[in-house]
This record gives sequence, structure tokens and C-alpha cells, in this order.
Amino acid sequence: MSARRKARRAAKRNQNIPGMSQKGMKQAMNQMDVKEVDDVKEVIIKKSDSQIILTDATVQILKMSGQEIYTITTSNVRETSLDTDTSQEEVVEIEVSDADVKFISDKASVSPEQAREALIKSKGDLADALLSLTT
Repeated sequence: MSARRKARRAAKRNQNIPGMSQKGMKQAMNQMDVKEVDDVKEVIIKKSDSQIILTDATVQILKMSGQEIYTITTSNVRETSLDTDTSQEEVVEIEVSDADVKFISDKASVSPEQAREALIKSKGDLADALLSLTT
């Protein structure tokens, strides 16, 4: 076997994909419309009874034949179980104006703190807050 042939075989063994150089691989990725998603913190895969959390992941999107193929690469994988009995509640922030607090406080003859709490429980509804404090 010639030295040239031995060098080619050694070069092929050191590549990621047999028979393809790094430059050739980048060109092929550009032709296939592969994009990398920047600044990925974590990827969560939710199953019926557990979830898989992938942190420090590299995500690539390959667009081919009208479909998108997501490739996720990471070495940090964690699986956690989900409680199927507990429902997840949506967190909603309620802004309560000082004027509403003063109005409820005056009408129900309660402290501003009690008025604010009643407004938050009633999701900002003045009538519900007032009724909850006067009944």
C-alpha cells in the first residue's frame, strides 16, 4: 500500500463523517438549510408522567421537504416525574390601583391592606371585593 493511500485512510478515520471534511460538511449543511438556534437555556420534553429537561443544549433546525427537523445535542439530561393529580394554575398578575384600594377601604370601612387583599382575590373586580368584605 502506498504512503499516499495510507494518508487518505488516516485522514478519513479522523473525520466526523467518513469521507467528508469539515468544510464539506458545512457546505452540505448550508445547502440543506440548517440553522442553529442561539441562546438556548433549556429544552423540556413533557411526557404523560414525567418530563425530560435538557440544559446547555445545542439546537439545530433542518428544513427539508417542507418539514422542520430539530436536532438537540447535550450532555446534561435530567428526568423528573410529574404529579398528574395536581393541575397547573396559570399565574396572573393583578394590578390594583391605589384609587381602587381607597374606594374599597372607605366603602367597606376596612384597612387599605384588607381592601388590597380583597381586590387581588376578586381579580380586580370592585363589586366582588366590596361584597366579600361586607357580607
